[in-house]
Amino acid sequence: MSNRWSLVVAVALLIVGGIAGWGVTRAADDPHRAETERLQGTVTWSNQETQLIVFTPDGWQPSRNEEEYHVRVLADNWEDAVGNYPGGYPPCLLPADASPIRHRVQLDLMHRDLGDRRAEHIAVHVKCLD
Repeated sequence: MSNRWSLVVAVALLIVGGIAGWGVTRAADDPHRAETERLQGTVTWSNQETQLIVFTPDGWQPSRNEEEYHVRVLADNWEDAVGNYPGGYPPCLLPADASPIRHRVQLDLMHRDLGDRRAEHIAVHVKCLD
């Protein structure tokens, strides 16, 4: 009878442990946490007023429904090529005179899935590479 009792206790402990493990894992999954992705590439268009840029990540192949990679720049601070953190809008996102932009940058991006519409890409850090 003691072997049967030991088996029942062992199975009960496994079930309780499994439920507790699932609960801890579920509680640790914070829906408000956002992870960033670091990408390097080229900025080809920018609008300082709307803080929108067109960015082409290195090696990126566009899908049929996404011809351009639009990014909203919400970075309050940015980093220049030597590692300084000046204020204001990053100059590498601005056109020089009337010429087109072709600046190399590194962006820390968050991606927001909008369901049926194109995903929204948000830059939370900008590093000018040139």
